[in-house]
Amino acid sequence: MPKPDIWKAAGVIIRDRKLLVNKSAKYDFYLSPGGKIELGETPAQSLIRELKEELNIDVTESDFYYTSTIEEPAANDPSKILKMEIFFVNNWRGELKASNEIIEIKWIDSTYPRERLGSVIASHIIPDLKAKNLID
Repeated sequence: MPKPDIWKAAGVIIRDRKLLVNKSAKYDFYLSPGGKIELGETPAQSLIRELKEELNIDVTESDFYYTSTIEEPAANDPSKILKMEIFFVNNWRGELKASNEIIEIKWIDSTYPRERLGSVIASHIIPDLKAKNLID
């Protein structure tokens, strides 16, 4: 696969067998919490920063673990390659709320319409969580 154009860290957060997704003003679809890894950051450091900025929650590296890396064309620009480092977040501090560029958060199950989700969530994260019986 070619060198990725976009490198991101994503957090998988589950509560009551539902997956947390968020929507920014920039896109018409929901994404996993997280964002671009900045120069000098590790994927874990990026996730910590992004969860604070987007959802107003605090996590440390002991609150999540790496699950997988996905590389595929970016949902918003298929001419670019997205590399997504995915982490399962099992603990956080603070009340989840949309913050910064995030305008909405939503808890979804596996029946949520795929066309309203980013490609990594629809094609990889939800099928994986459903297969592991972690979401309905």
